[in-house]
Amino acid sequence: DLIASKWGIKIAIQCKLYFGHNVGNKAVNEAYTAKSYYGCDVAMVISNSGYTTNAIKLANSLKVALLGRDNLKKLLNSYSKNGANIVKRAILTSCVQKRI
Repeated sequence: DLIASKWGIKIAIQCKLYFGHNVGNKAVNEAYTAKSYYGCDVAMVISNSGYTTNAIKLANSLKVALLGRDNLKKLLNSYSKNGANIVKRAILTSCVQKRI
């Protein structure tokens, strides 16, 4: 859905808005494929929901960063307290940890 670049890191981001169920393998595969296709350093899936156990396992094996409901909520709370720079750094730190 998005290609973002900051501090020399290019990120392929797949965004999912789900209600009532968790994000599965398809979103992880889409992010991973976009990473390769667009020559990104990192792949990430961001969702308002959680992730299935299989999606988490797949993301770990492919080094795709997952940002779900719980972490997203923490980041949004941090944003209101600390400003955008803290949130940007938190997201990039999460991505860098998954960098190949």
